[in-house]
Amino acid sequence: MANDNRLMYISPDSINNAVFKLPYYIAQTKLPKIHYHNIFEIVYVFEGHFFLHIDKKKHYIGENYLYIVQPGTAHYEVFTNMHYNICFISVYAAKNFIGNREVMIYKNPDIYIKECIMNMRLEEIYKEKYYKEIKKELLKELKILIKRNIVDNIIPLAIPAAKENLINEPDNNWKIGIINKWKSLVEDQFHNCDLKISKLPIFKKISYRHFENLFKEEEQCTPKQYLTDLRIEKAKTLLKKKKLLVKNTAINCGFSSSRYFSIKFKNIIGISPADYRKLK
Repeated sequence: MANDNRLMYISPDSINNAVFKLPYYIAQTKLPKIHYHNIFEIVYVFEGHFFLHIDKKKHYIGENYLYIVQPGTAHYEVFTNMHYNICFISVYAAKNFIGNREVMIYKNPDIYIKECIMNMRLEEIYKEKYYKEIKKELLKELKILIKRNIVDNIIPLAIPAAKENLINEPDNNWKIGIINKWKSLVEDQFHNCDLKISKLPIFKKISYRHFENLFKEEEQCTPKQYLTDLRIEKAKTLLKKKKLLVKNTAINCGFSSSRYFSIKFKNIIGISPADYRKLK
């Protein structure tokens, strides 16, 4: 695994304080498949995407999502890619913190919420003078911000697809058909670094935003993530079968530069293209 595949856990040591554990690799992390907590779990996703399963329902969780799980709620996460930057925070709060909901999911929460969580992480990493006291105050602030900006506003639990685009939608076969058509077009053009996936011919009949919602529901990733994964898979084949320079491999697989290709490859595969080529 790459060094930036990380999870950070914050667990309470008192009513208004938190103990931080530094990031560690998912490869070293074995979470129980189904589990629950006796306190609230607040999760913020800086990078990565996965699915949260609660009561036989599957919720997509992506970048800049925040979700809160009620104490005693059985749940588990199914990770769908290899690159993560996630912060799990366990806190004590009133039982009505999120009402009667088992889970509250919110996309792109208030910027102050994100900054508060980032500051909590930084305090633990650098451990400057009075950092424990600052963490305690930041946790208080985070609970108030969530209550004010999310809970009290009764925001919908998930971002729905645009309803106007769902009118007269034929059936599931239509959805599968248009997704497969998009995949076919991308398969033919993945090598083009100027490819605009939102400008393909199929979007004369459906908006890209609507398509993206359908795609995420069916494929558990965004169209952009699918294209990147496709290009990386093509690159793996070239690295193993052809004696191409890394730069030429990047160009043949649609990456705009060898540096960007190497970064993406290591983020997803866990090692550099050059090191991957050395594997037997």
